[in-house]
Amino acid sequence: MKRSKKKNRHCKGCRKYIIHVERPLFEGDGEEIFYDMIDDMLELASYVDMMYENTRLLSLGEISERMAMNQSALAMESSDAVLSRWELYSQPEV
Repeated sequence: MKRSKKKNRHCKGCRKYIIHVERPLFEGDGEEIFYDMIDDMLELASYVDMMYENTRLLSLGEISERMAMNQSALAMESSDAVLSRWELYSQPEV
């Protein structure tokens, strides 16, 4: 399984990484798909953390409102992509 770490550039002072899995959906046996689902859950958790960090830094005045909104929109779009993959996981394979 090939993975790449991409640095989050969502706010200053935050040095978190999000793991993106680069392989087609449903490749492999059930155990590999299960691990993909766990990776997706960790990715969702990192997006929640990013939104929390944006809110915290915005309340402290360390980032602008525009930057916080842009980064939150990015996190929401990425979260939607993960959730759409989960919808595919739940459908029975024929």
